[in-house]
Amino acid sequence: MCMTALRRYGIRMILSLCLALSAVLNGGCSYSFSANDMLMPPKLTDEQTAIYNALTESAGRVNLRYPKMGDYRSAFVMKNLDDEYSNEAIVFYESTLDIDGGKPAENPISRLRICFLDKDKEGKWRSVYEIPAEGTDVDSVSFSNLGSNKQRTIISFSVLNSSDKIVSVIDYGNGVARTLYKVSCASYLIKEFTRKGEEDLLCFGRDKETKTAVFSAFGCNKEGDFERLYNSLQLSGEISDYSSVSVGECLSGEERKSCIAIDYLKSENLYGTEMVYFTGNSIASAETFIRDDNGQKAYTRRINAYTPVIYSADVDDDSILDVPVTKPLPCYENLTIPEQLNAVVWYRQSSESIEKSAYTFIDPDLNYMLYFPGRWEGMVTATINAVDSEVTFWMTAEDISKVDYPLLTVRVVRKSVENSRTANEKAVKDGFKVYSEDAEKTVYVKNAVGEGLPLTEAELKVALKVRWTGDEEPYR
Repeated sequence: MCMTALRRYGIRMILSLCLALSAVLNGGCSYSFSANDMLMPPKLTDEQTAIYNALTESAGRVNLRYPKMGDYRSAFVMKNLDDEYSNEAIVFYESTLDIDGGKPAENPISRLRICFLDKDKEGKWRSVYEIPAEGTDVDSVSFSNLGSNKQRTIISFSVLNSSDKIVSVIDYGNGVARTLYKVSCASYLIKEFTRKGEEDLLCFGRDKETKTAVFSAFGCNKEGDFERLYNSLQLSGEISDYSSVSVGECLSGEERKSCIAIDYLKSENLYGTEMVYFTGNSIASAETFIRDDNGQKAYTRRINAYTPVIYSADVDDDSILDVPVTKPLPCYENLTIPEQLNAVVWYRQSSESIEKSAYTFIDPDLNYMLYFPGRWEGMVTATINAVDSEVTFWMTAEDISKVDYPLLTVRVVRKSVENSRTANEKAVKDGFKVYSEDAEKTVYVKNAVGEGLPLTEAELKVALKVRWTGDEEPYR
């Protein structure tokens, strides 16, 4: 039988995989590293020195604080906030006077402050306005009109001993900074969702009273006032932690609607997906149950040493979000979950129905994704050779031991390994051909030739999608 044959081949499947969640989108986990903890602070430019001198002239001795992520990582954030001819500067700092007891901190939970600086008529930097920060450290800084006619500053703060962030929306004009709104959430996005051509502040958090996950959209109304745009939507009660958020479209009949896939952790090594879309006048949950011959089941996927964490994405380039679901490959159905090698089945999201869009295998190290042609589904399984970093795809049968050749083998040689030159030479000697090469790896293939199940060269080029250097996943 299948497993007997697999044992005959003696292929050891021992892999290690380090799982990490992105701090911006992947749910409110904060981490302790901050640029201000470095032994040597970055050297200031001449303009930054002038700004720093203006700050210390107003605030005294300070410790600069640096945003930990996002496009703005400097303690000196430069942006034209009031549509004048020049940029203003936003500086994050802690006053050493607070620490030394020279004056009390305005915010009892943090000494972190925000200073807005501008140039006077002589072109000299001056401290214009200061406000206390809403948290203990700066996560990120963003800018958006959020539906208004002027730039808004969105700052995400982390809070000591909390996984949630505090997101503060600040308006600056005529030398005055004021906080328009602040909200606590696990994760947030600034994306176009409820209004065409206008960005919303999309927050993913928990209702303090009901303890349930909640999705809310915020922005400026026609009068320019910042508000919650629509009623908040309660999400699945199974959400343990937010994992990733993907923005795209889903179908409502023949009409395309703005849609968000919220990938979340349900329990240890088990992930789910909640779909949210905008109807035109409200925020609603889309259908998330897959119906097949065995009834219906929710979007779920299990991870183990052979199946990495996978997020929703548009895998077929039609702008419609596809949601991944794991399914054991043939011959692995009766093994324990840690031993299973899984296919990843993608489902095309509609607000009314679910359709399968692709059946794939994703490399445990996220180096590539292989699309199975229809004739492979249910007919092809795989084995992993961790020693040579390769995956082999075989035709499954009542007795797989009668099959004496693989359909396809994919081998990856990392350029960072000590013996990469020897490994490349071995791959060529073993009959592999180079399929792709980038700055971090070379991907080799050995493809069977023949009629029936083997892939043609043209099919292989379409089916094997390699993750390039700098990309996070091979399916986005």
